[in-house]
Amino acid sequence: MGPKMQTKDIDPSKDNILIWDGGTRFIIAPNTFVDDKGDPYTDKVTLEVKENHSLADYITSHLQTAHGDELLQTQGMIYFTARGKNGETLGINKNRPIRIELPVNDITPDAKIFKGHRDQSGHMDWDTIIEPSKRLIPVPIRLLASRSMGECPAYFGITSDTAYYNKYKIYYTFDTVSKYENTLLATREFLSRYYYLCMPDLTNIYIAHLDSNMWEIDEMMVEYFIKDSTERVNFDIKHLPQTFNGEPIKQFQWDAHHSIIETDKKVGHNYIEAFKKFASQKLTKIDPSRKIPDSTIAATNSPFVSYDALGFGWVNVDYFYKDPQAEKIKLIAKTNKDAAIVNLILPGKKIILTGIPKGDNTYWFTKREDGYNKLPKGEKAIILCMGLGGNKLFLLTKKSPSARRK
Repeated sequence: MGPKMQTKDIDPSKDNILIWDGGTRFIIAPNTFVDDKGDPYTDKVTLEVKENHSLADYITSHLQTAHGDELLQTQGMIYFTARGKNGETLGINKNRPIRIELPVNDITPDAKIFKGHRDQSGHMDWDTIIEPSKRLIPVPIRLLASRSMGECPAYFGITSDTAYYNKYKIYYTFDTVSKYENTLLATREFLSRYYYLCMPDLTNIYIAHLDSNMWEIDEMMVEYFIKDSTERVNFDIKHLPQTFNGEPIKQFQWDAHHSIIETDKKVGHNYIEAFKKFASQKLTKIDPSRKIPDSTIAATNSPFVSYDALGFGWVNVDYFYKDPQAEKIKLIAKTNKDAAIVNLILPGKKIILTGIPKGDNTYWFTKREDGYNKLPKGEKAIILCMGLGGNKLFLLTKKSPSARRK
């Protein structure tokens, strides 16, 4: 059951970039794989990956979102391994981790990487926490920024054409783009920032501080937007609508004036919050030992969380569930017959818990009698039960379940 297992064969002596069906990306350096003795493995390698990105995937793969007795909110889970030509399981060179980029709907500052294993009952526990990778992988800069997008010029608005620059300098920086190979500018992370505000002020601030961490420059941009927004709004407030022939200012003029002020406040706020979010990722500097050699994922601009893998197995991008409205609840499900799987699903929170059998067809959603999960009061929930009978699979769901609550 569950999503299909995907496979790809690679030559481990070369750089390899793999993109899986669900958007997960692997960046693999040469000589990454080792055999059971720790020696480099040079024959054909088969990568196996199972991606889980939906509630249906989690249910059919018998997964849950729990770290001990703490709830997690998931952004996606994968299983991966590598095998040699004879089916033997391989290892990863400790000096050459596999960079895994896991697609997410949005960047969440509190997101962590969780590695998991199944307990004796087959229940998943995401017991090991790993910080996402903060180092950046450079891309050949002319591949990365070779196309314009909307009003955003190609090559980050960097040009050495004097005539063109003099004509369109409001959008351009006079410089040579190749100077910035293997710098912060030559990363997909900078590309996403540039597309947010494709003006030379942004490009020049990052250029002026290339020796800094990306997050430090992001914070400089926050200060830039605070100052810029304040100046714009003060200018709007100071410059009142014009009067004509000594007549008083009309109401429609005041309305338009107020609208301009509110629009500039909103635009400034959006820029400030966007770059605060960028800064919260705490991205640092480029990893000089790595480089994406071609255009396979050069212009990829979708959000992702990176992880440098030194081992195989289950990996999850999650963040701890924190809600001041949550209450301590002991939630129990009871079925009329033995069930193979019982899940509590909170679809609005991307939370799924596996019921623990306690006998008499009763299933708990906590591990200890004195341990509770804090659950959101009033949140829509689903109890799902799956069982086998007469060689048939039975599925039952119940919304907003009735439960004994203590």
